[in-house]
Amino acid sequence: MKQKENNNMKLMVSIAIIVMLTGVAALIFLPGSAKAPDSTGLPAFALGTDRIKEAYEYARDNATELNGEPCYCGCMQMAHNGRLHKRGLLDCFIKEDGSYEVHGSTCEMCVNDTLLVKSLVAQGKTHDEIKAVIDKEHTQKT
Repeated sequence: MKQKENNNMKLMVSIAIIVMLTGVAALIFLPGSAKAPDSTGLPAFALGTDRIKEAYEYARDNATELNGEPCYCGCMQMAHNGRLHKRGLLDCFIKEDGSYEVHGSTCEMCVNDTLLVKSLVAQGKTHDEIKAVIDKEHTQKT
């Protein structure tokens, strides 16, 4: 009887360890998981590439420049992650409550346009001039 109790205890401990390791693996490897942010304060999904990270940092630090700049990936016409992006490129990276939006980490167009805004702001372009450049860029492709 004692042997059976020991075997049951070993089985329960083994199952608990497997469940715990599965949870840890999910936190580390699942996209958009609750993995702790890096030293920049960005969530794991915002660290995929240097360009993605740069776009998230720019959005976080320069919300005014992105707010209202058009996004052409479709997120302003169709809901992404359960919400329609109404503030333009800003909504691709930062939600209205200030938390990070995962969409920008998976959309090359949003990243490219955000970094274009960054470059144009550095050149001293106005909001309207930047909007015109982005509009022209995307209307020429269609």
